[in-house]
Amino acid sequence: MLSERLRQILEMPGQIQAVTEQPMKEALFVFGELRDSDVDWLIAAGEIKSLAPNEVLIHSGRPVEALYFVLDGLLLISSPEDHYNPLILCFECQEQVRAEKAIANLTRGEISGAISFLDFRPPAATVRAVNHSLVLSISRQVLATKLQQDMSFASRFYRVLAFQLSNSLQTVMSRLGCTKNTYSQHQEMDEAVEYEDELDLDSLQQVSQGAARFNWMLKRIGVI
Repeated sequence: MLSERLRQILEMPGQIQAVTEQPMKEALFVFGELRDSDVDWLIAAGEIKSLAPNEVLIHSGRPVEALYFVLDGLLLISSPEDHYNPLILCFECQEQVRAEKAIANLTRGEISGAISFLDFRPPAATVRAVNHSLVLSISRQVLATKLQQDMSFASRFYRVLAFQLSNSLQTVMSRLGCTKNTYSQHQEMDEAVEYEDELDLDSLQQVSQGAARFNWMLKRIGVI
């Protein structure tokens, strides 16, 4: 249901506002949910892919072949500014340039391609590198096999998907002007206000564990 709502919003031309900076805590929540054994498997099963500036990782209207973890660099999610027609996109030349609207950035630790494991239709958004970037690519087929064989991993993986989908929908809704009582960078905090994106102690612990686990992953791969 959430993935369908997100797709409907992305397919509305001219409705989404310009992209803004996003905090990294969402990415750290993801790695806080995973286990050390999960990270071990991701490293063993994955392949490091280098992206040049402006290189497209995921094309809108085309199947997603892998799950991608951003190891370094900056990626941009964008959607077509005109009416979204997946049939036209399927037959377009990959090099053809379309007018697109920036939606969000992906930075270290964030995931791209995850929603395709819930919604099998081609994505409505394009993901491309802003600068030289590194991603860890996990083949869709390899990951699907792992999910079928390891129920514990599958439960954690789908919790991660649910969190990311909810966060993506909130991000897009904010671009539409549906703002909540959330804290923005450089904003003066009001002690009398309870912000909806505040972290409690349990969340802070999960973020801390996620940061340690992600840094450990980067060291294992040799990125840092």
